[in-house]
Amino acid sequence: MADAKTHVTVAALVGGAASLALHLSGFLPPAETLWALLACLAGGVMPDLDADNSVVLREVFTLIAITVAFTVVFAVGSRFSVLEAMLLWLVVNQLTRLLLFRLVEKLTTHRGIWHSVPAALFSGFLTTGLLYRVAKQPDEVAWLVGFFVFLGFLVHLLLDEVWALPFFGPAKGSLGSALKLYVGGDLLATGGIYLLAGGTFFLTPEFASLWKLLGSASFWSRLGGAFWPHGAWFGLFGG
Repeated sequence: MADAKTHVTVAALVGGAASLALHLSGFLPPAETLWALLACLAGGVMPDLDADNSVVLREVFTLIAITVAFTVVFAVGSRFSVLEAMLLWLVVNQLTRLLLFRLVEKLTTHRGIWHSVPAALFSGFLTTGLLYRVAKQPDEVAWLVGFFVFLGFLVHLLLDEVWALPFFGPAKGSLGSALKLYVGGDLLATGGIYLLAGGTFFLTPEFASLWKLLGSASFWSRLGGAFWPHGAWFGLFGG
């Protein structure tokens, strides 16, 4: 499978290209563009949460704990003093990191159901739902960040499969173990992740306006037009 550096690099390239396209075509302001990129980076390392005792696991849970703690403080902290808000942040941060770490460590095995497409959907839906329900973000922002988490997660799975292909030797035993829809012989894990994905979908906001945008020919035209220079490169080279 690809190493952590490769996963982060490719997630940055894909997330950067997608978020910049949305920004340069006029659909995203700078702040949301940065959110999208960071979300893709986070999604790009999330599948390795099932690697017990890995550096990636510890760092990702630290990042998740910090984010959850700030989200809680932003949601309810206005009624407290600075000292009370700081204490609340510390408590939520530590509880999130310890409880989630132990839960994932106990319930997952590396390259199990967490390395799968339904796990990517669950991560995207959960991110969208938390941003909308807890952080009180607009539905468009919540869906945007959730999509980029899903995108980064999917990029990770695809990279793991590409690295297992027989380019420089025989196919590796891990081929087919990342980009999958189920785990053979483990109905409990497979059913559980689909239930989680379905349950978190109900936390997400309405997406009628987003669906209308995605079905618009002008959206795709503007998005595609943002990729290629309109005239000379950098205004200096070519024509």
